[in-house]
Amino acid sequence: MSLRTRILLYSVLFFAVLAIVQGINYLAFQRMGDQLSGGLKRTAQATITAEQLDADLVHYDSAALRYLITGEQPWLDETQTVRARVLNRLTNLRHAQPSGTAAHDLAVRIDSLTKRYFASTEPLLYARNPATVRRFLGVYNEQLVPLVNQSHTLSQTYRETLYGTIQASINESRRRTNYGILVLSIIAPLAALWGVMLHFGLSRPLTELLVGVRQIASGNLGLRLPVTGNDEVGQLAQAFNRMATEVQQERHKLIEQAVTDEKTKLFNFRYFTNLLRDELARAKRFGHPLSLIMLDVDNFKHYNDTNGHLLGDEVLIGVARLLRTAGRETDVVARYGGEEFAVVLPETDKPHAITVAERLRRAIEMEPFPNGEKQPLGRVSISLGVSTFPFDAEFPQDLIDTADSALYQAKETGRNRVVFYVPDPQQKPG
Repeated sequence: MSLRTRILLYSVLFFAVLAIVQGINYLAFQRMGDQLSGGLKRTAQATITAEQLDADLVHYDSAALRYLITGEQPWLDETQTVRARVLNRLTNLRHAQPSGTAAHDLAVRIDSLTKRYFASTEPLLYARNPATVRRFLGVYNEQLVPLVNQSHTLSQTYRETLYGTIQASINESRRRTNYGILVLSIIAPLAALWGVMLHFGLSRPLTELLVGVRQIASGNLGLRLPVTGNDEVGQLAQAFNRMATEVQQERHKLIEQAVTDEKTKLFNFRYFTNLLRDELARAKRFGHPLSLIMLDVDNFKHYNDTNGHLLGDEVLIGVARLLRTAGRETDVVARYGGEEFAVVLPETDKPHAITVAERLRRAIEMEPFPNGEKQPLGRVSISLGVSTFPFDAEFPQDLIDTADSALYQAKETGRNRVVFYVPDPQQKPG
């Protein structure tokens, strides 16, 4: 039985005055439920859009950085696609709340900061040179990090707006419920019973909804409300559960997109740099060794020129797959840029790292890639450089540089081989 039918049925049992009083209460609750449901839907959509905006900004930064490093046109095209998507999301966010509200003013401020960020980065993309990478990273620290923080604040603002709407509705429902209980208790014991049923049928589910919103706002995206019926309150609980599921799915998708290379499905460059920093700090704290393997595909430009970029992409995807399957479960594989990859080996000394690197090299060498026999070495192969903390370097960038230097030596001495770093003041950097 729906909430409307129950209220009408109970009202018939009492005097005409009682029916009028409770009818007014019912209409108020109905209007409150409609307003709450509409506000919940609008705020949920705006919250999802703000989360997507956050991921798109990170995506734009990653694609732009890849283009500056590799010079590959698809990355530049990707920045333009993401830029258009970001501007469209900002337009939606500006219209999600009335002018003069905190959410609207914050969306306008984020729109201004975003356009300023794009105006700062786009000239660097079209004037690509070694110096622009450093300038781009400077813009990242100065503009993108504050911008992403503002985006997080906008998401929190929408959640607080939702919380305020529900809190006001609950206060109103409590006021009207208490009034109804008072009238009914004067008329008859049945009236008091009706008020109690009204209280537990409406105020308690709304209180549960408020608690659920608080939990969602605090990060507990797995929370779901119990659905006790198919009336208006039950439908509101169902709408809340659908919103929570959508937000949870979008959050998982955005997190995965933020740390994954789109082509190879490996971890991306930014995730690699953060992981290497954290693992190196852990190795220092516990006195464990840490090794790094830098590798790239031999004569990859020759393969692309001979077979086309589509087959070249298949080679990169195949190499990524073999690096994952041939390595150890504890190793972390990432795409460093272009045809270059990196493997972080926690708690691994140099001899064991060389063993792992040799196993990776053999796995690629034995794979029958299409037209591999047309390569200068007669097959698709990789060259690998190995460096180990604390013997070769103590800081993340130094560990990368020494592994890259060993990779350079592997290239210079014939390719398709593993070379470990040996300190040499005369050695040319890789």
